[in-house]
Amino acid sequence: MFKKNDNDFLGHPKGLYVLFLLELWERFSFYGIKALLIFFLTQHFLLTDDKALHLFGVFFATTFALPVVGGIFADKIIGAKKAVLWGSIFLIIGQTILALSATNHDIFSVSAEESTNSLLSLMFLGLSFISVGIGFVKPNSTTMVGMLYKSNDSRRDSGFTIFYVGISIGAASAAIICGYLGQTYGWQYGFGMAAFGMTIGLSVYLKGSSYLEDVGNLPLSYNGRGLARLKPYSYLVVLLISIFILFHHNQFVGYILLLTGAIIVSFFIYYCTNIEKVERHRIMAIFILIFFLIVFFSLLEQMGGALNLFTERYVNRNFGNFHIESSQFMALNPIFILILGPVLGWFWAKLAKRQIEPSTPAKFSLALVLAGSGLLTLSFSSNFNNNTTINPLWIIGTYFLLSSGELFIAPIALSMITKLSPARICGLMMGTMFLATAIAGFLAAQIARVFTLPLSTSNTKQSMIDGYFDLFSNLGITALVLAGVLLALTPAIKRLMHGVK
Repeated sequence: MFKKNDNDFLGHPKGLYVLFLLELWERFSFYGIKALLIFFLTQHFLLTDDKALHLFGVFFATTFALPVVGGIFADKIIGAKKAVLWGSIFLIIGQTILALSATNHDIFSVSAEESTNSLLSLMFLGLSFISVGIGFVKPNSTTMVGMLYKSNDSRRDSGFTIFYVGISIGAASAAIICGYLGQTYGWQYGFGMAAFGMTIGLSVYLKGSSYLEDVGNLPLSYNGRGLARLKPYSYLVVLLISIFILFHHNQFVGYILLLTGAIIVSFFIYYCTNIEKVERHRIMAIFILIFFLIVFFSLLEQMGGALNLFTERYVNRNFGNFHIESSQFMALNPIFILILGPVLGWFWAKLAKRQIEPSTPAKFSLALVLAGSGLLTLSFSSNFNNNTTINPLWIIGTYFLLSSGELFIAPIALSMITKLSPARICGLMMGTMFLATAIAGFLAAQIARVFTLPLSTSNTKQSMIDGYFDLFSNLGITALVLAGVLLALTPAIKRLMHGVK
């Protein structure tokens, strides 16, 4: 793959390309599942939209909350390198189990109801493995990219850019390939392809691990100390069982997220009483912006749930003789990110040179405007639906505006945390942002449930599509109102940031 005598490859450490390929296939596997899951729940298990959206929200919440646990596990017990290895293995196991749960009900010599319950439990087990796997791979692969460079290495930013290109490529190709296989040939083929992709990623990681050298290894000073004294396998088993139980008792997930959020906020309130004024103000600014981050991702994450269902049922997906599966539309988001990302990066740099670059709160506000406009655009399409079927250009336009908004807020939020957080709690604050994203994903599903009409003979197709239009219009208007609120608060927030842009 690389010559071992070379220190660099194409101007960067060789380990970067190992992690690039690993992350590409990890995102391939995750987005393959994300594109198919809501359809798997509603079309294979025949769950109502209400139950399916709730389970989708639970899965999203766990996959974004567990990176906090995975990061701590790596830091204190086995190191990032081994955490990524175990996470990758868990992902492959989980995706394989998910494919098995797509098997016909008659594999069990029991009643149809008992067979369905058994396959649902099998699916929960698969999703548990996947959630834990992502929780271990996602934060630690990113951490190792940073470890490849010295703190003053000018190549660091371009290295992360290359790394994030892999994320977009993996996500886009997953929706196209796994979505097509799953909805055309069978769910097991879509999930099986996700497992196959992660197997390629793990193979590359194992083959190229020597190019990472000591990056991601646990410091020798940790050996035999504290948590590291216990066998890591026991933690993994306990964590996996806990998530499996949580999927079975998913009605408690919202309360757990609420309680965890309350504990973190209480901790920071106490923490702020013992620090200097500037740090206290900056932490206040972070939490104000995190609130609006939750709002934005509650809009963005309609993609995998309500937007997917809407596309399946009400969007004309035929282009002449060419048919596009509804799950494949999810490729639009990473494709737009891949295209627009470099353009927006160049644009910010140009504005910064002229000293007119918008502040972080202003960028957040613009992100809400774009997301709100995207959903209102889709709602406006109700005036042009033909026999309750709309032109695909409307959904493409919505994805374009949502993806544009994501570029205004997601990378800016990561930068905000590193710039405003005191160095000694930067990791905790980053974990708090992951938790906020998990809350947003769960909240997105709950909001969609409110407007989702059950599939029954009492509801006409027109009344059902009207329910979706109400969802999109209400979310769009709310986003625009809150964008105005944030814009009005921007001067005050900038004062709390004390010169940090």
